[in-house]
Amino acid sequence: MKIIRKKVFVKSVLVSAVLSGVMASSASLANDTARTVGAESIVFLSSFSNLDKLNSLSGSATGFSGGVMELELDIDVKQARDLQIFIQSKVDFKTITTQVYSITNSGSVNVTAEIPEGLESGQYRWVAIIVPVGGSWKDRVGNKLNWNFDIEPNIETPIDSMSQFHYEDVIKSTETTSVSAFFEASESVDFTLRLLDESSDIYGEYVFTEVIGGNHSFDLAVPEVDSGTYTWEAFITPQGASEFDVIGERQYFEVTVERSAPEVLVGDIDKDGDVDANDIKQFLDMLRSRQTLSNEFDFNGDGRVNTRDLEGLRALCTLSRCAVITNPVPKILEVADLDGDGDVDRYDRAEFSHQLRHDTASMELDLTNDGVVDRCDVVYIKNACNSGKCISE
Repeated sequence: MKIIRKKVFVKSVLVSAVLSGVMASSASLANDTARTVGAESIVFLSSFSNLDKLNSLSGSATGFSGGVMELELDIDVKQARDLQIFIQSKVDFKTITTQVYSITNSGSVNVTAEIPEGLESGQYRWVAIIVPVGGSWKDRVGNKLNWNFDIEPNIETPIDSMSQFHYEDVIKSTETTSVSAFFEASESVDFTLRLLDESSDIYGEYVFTEVIGGNHSFDLAVPEVDSGTYTWEAFITPQGASEFDVIGERQYFEVTVERSAPEVLVGDIDKDGDVDANDIKQFLDMLRSRQTLSNEFDFNGDGRVNTRDLEGLRALCTLSRCAVITNPVPKILEVADLDGDGDVDRYDRAEFSHQLRHDTASMELDLTNDGVVDRCDVVYIKNACNSGKCISE
């Protein structure tokens, strides 16, 4: 019983000493026992009043150097505090970096913690503590928690690029050519190809959208250009972006363009794009003048050029009864402005030729009215629109 009372008495002394130490502005204890009791009282008060604590800390099992990790904590705080999070190597437990977050309320807290660049693969840990606002780790309030994780080797993200560009060294004006390229793409890109002359003027532009990684081939309608040396300009951009957002470098490849043999509309003696009564009259005048005519005027194919070829020529007429088309430009502008820029030029003819090769040309382009959409219609457009006649007003 004496032991019990002694314990009670000691507790009373302890509480009295604590209260005296708190209330006195400048007082010292008279003996070593009192000083010991005072020190113990501080610990006692701290443990009794410290309600700030970390309840839990969790994150991913793995991370990557230079990346981030989402950490989730459960915290109890009674006033504004700083949350300090360290990353340490589990080899020597030295702190590599410290990140500080402001905490004002208790509850679940999610933070995005950065993993420094240059960390080698291995075992690491997050360490979380609570400190007063602006305090250092030495001012820690309450407990600390750890979360272990591994840093794995970084997996290199593919760099969007274009390589292995293959093309024909010599191509024909107004004909089709093919190119191919290999694309290293993390997501879909747009591929642009241009045909440039020696002055870097653009004579043809082709844009292919939503190109994914891998090897791809492309068919191109070569525009009507003069023979000479040209350059393919090739580049890729993010999907839907402008040409100023080029990924990587623009690439250039020299190519030779040869002009195709001019298309000839048989029977079009006056070279106006059709065969009509004017051509018959001109042929008849040539026969009457008794000039020597080549076999190109042998319209009936009997090996001789004479008046019997008039019937063969009439069979080649564009319109019924060899009617003369007085002004074909409005009709041509209506149906043959394939790029919608207000005129009919070599770009429209190149597109027309491309459609013919792929059997996609509309019957509206039967400008010769012979029931067939063919090269004769392309030649008709060329002759009728000579010297820039086919321009909308």
